[in-house]
Amino acid sequence: MILQTIQPVSVLESLQKNSIVFSRPDYSEYDEEGQPWTFKLSYDWLKKQMLARSVLPQNNETDVFWAWAWSGDLGKKKVDLRTRPYYRNQNNVLLTIDKDPKDILLSDFNFWHNVLNYWALPASKRDEKMWDKICKNEKTNYYRIKPLPQFNAEIEKTWE
Repeated sequence: MILQTIQPVSVLESLQKNSIVFSRPDYSEYDEEGQPWTFKLSYDWLKKQMLARSVLPQNNETDVFWAWAWSGDLGKKKVDLRTRPYYRNQNNVLLTIDKDPKDILLSDFNFWHNVLNYWALPASKRDEKMWDKICKNEKTNYYRIKPLPQFNAEIEKTWE
C-alpha cells in the first residue's frame, strides 16, 4: 500500500544516510512552546489499537509512524505542499512509503485529528450535544483544554 507522510528534512537526510528512520516519540510530548501536549497520549492509544490487531510486535518496542493513504484527489499522484498553508515556508518534505497492508492500521484522515487532539468523536448529533453539555457543566471545552483526565476513558471509547 502506498502511503505518504510530511516530515522534516532531517528525516529524509537520515533515510539517505542510514537507509532507516525511527519515529521520535519525544516530538509528540510537547508543543512548540514546550508545553505538555496530548500527542503522546494519542500515540499510546494508537499503539494499543495496533497491538490488539497484531499490527505491532507484541514486545511493544516499536513506535508508530503516521502516514496517510492518498486517494488520488483530482487525479493527482501526491499532495502539493505549496497549496497547503500550514506547510508553506517550512523545511519539510513529502515522503512516499510502500508498506505491506498487514503492517498498517488504517484510519480516516480527518477523524484521526480527533484522536490526535484528544477530542471526543461523537457518533451522532445526540452524542455531540451530550459532550457539549458535559463540557458546559464542567466549565471547560475539550477543544481548548486537553486532556480532560476525568473523561479520558469515555473520550477514547468514542474513537473505536
